[in-house]
Amino acid sequence: MGTIAAGLDGDHKMSRAKRYMVVAAHISPSMHFEVAAVAFIKALDFNPQQKDSPLVRHSGFVGRRTLEDYRTSFKALGKHFKGKILKDITPLDIREYQEKRSAGEYTDFSKRSKTINGSGVCSNTINKEVGTLLRLLRASKAWTAEMMESYIALTPHEAEVQRAMTPSEQEHFLRVAASKERWAAIYWYSILALKTTMSTNELRETRLRDLDVSQGVIKVSAAGAKNKYRMRSVPLDSEAIKAAEFLLARAKSMGSHLPEHALFPTKISSHGSVCDPMQVSECWHRKCFEEVRAAAGIPWLRPYDLRHTAITRLAEAGTPIQVIMDMAGHVSQKMQQHYTHISMQAKRQAVNISALTQAAALKKRPQGTVREAAFAAAEKVDNALAAGAVSIGNLIKRLQRAGLGADMILGILADGGDQI
Repeated sequence: MGTIAAGLDGDHKMSRAKRYMVVAAHISPSMHFEVAAVAFIKALDFNPQQKDSPLVRHSGFVGRRTLEDYRTSFKALGKHFKGKILKDITPLDIREYQEKRSAGEYTDFSKRSKTINGSGVCSNTINKEVGTLLRLLRASKAWTAEMMESYIALTPHEAEVQRAMTPSEQEHFLRVAASKERWAAIYWYSILALKTTMSTNELRETRLRDLDVSQGVIKVSAAGAKNKYRMRSVPLDSEAIKAAEFLLARAKSMGSHLPEHALFPTKISSHGSVCDPMQVSECWHRKCFEEVRAAAGIPWLRPYDLRHTAITRLAEAGTPIQVIMDMAGHVSQKMQQHYTHISMQAKRQAVNISALTQAAALKKRPQGTVREAAFAAAEKVDNALAAGAVSIGNLIKRLQRAGLGADMILGILADGGDQI
């Protein structure tokens, strides 16, 4: 009774210890890795076979995104541990996995966004995958405290600031994307990303119900948001509305017409003539996007970089950082500092340009203006001070009678200060 009460009164998030208890009833140390991995997922989710259906209300001990992270980790781990019995896995096996994964042996190089300098995935990803394996082993009681003493995690990799297109690169990329009809979806997808700051996953998970063209707003749902702070509603300007209308028409032509249908439905036939509007397409734009970036000469560009480019454009425009955060949702402290720096640079540049413009305008003014009078007065001050023919008090009175302001008078006195 006390345990039940604690569960009701405590945090809604399941503790790690309780998660192990739930899983432990479904797996044993004598299971093969791949069998135990399936049992692990099934123990935490009541409807794992319907994980992608928005019609099924999620019921489980962890969230959809956590479950998807587990599945992704198990898929990578299976390349090394498939066929191994849990109780036979040792710290040396894990060390071997770390080495091979780091060297790129289990890396799909077609997914270049997950690699660093052509090698394997970064240490953060490997630590995440091994962490999932350790959860599985501890829950099965195949991993002891002594074994844990022998495990050493890799040094975390500090993520670099994502790269953004320059304004000229952005203009060129969009121009290339608009140059061919078969790239039209990439063009309008890019426009929508650049106008909303939405990430790849946020756009991919968009359902028709999330897009209200009449009100000019798009909603980032829980399914697409990286965390609860990224759930938001983003206003659409006229160009973003055009992009939304095109993508809605495309979705309807592929069978999406109900509110719960996907904006980017998946094709279930080799020719793409049959689609499942309930299923979200994971990589509908990969091939065409790579074609466009190759034609544009921007080989490093990833779909996710469109979000960083969009936020960078806002910062360059001098948009207050809080407004940027409201539109883009949560970003890391490091990225917030980066965008703040860009915004401050833009403001300084704007001030400098304004000052240069004003200076140029002053130079173009005709003789007899107040500014020209100031220059003439300054020359007279130098001569008068040099000859000792005027006192400072009389000089100030003369300049005031000439219509000059206090700042300009101080500037003239400073220019002639060496002669006093």
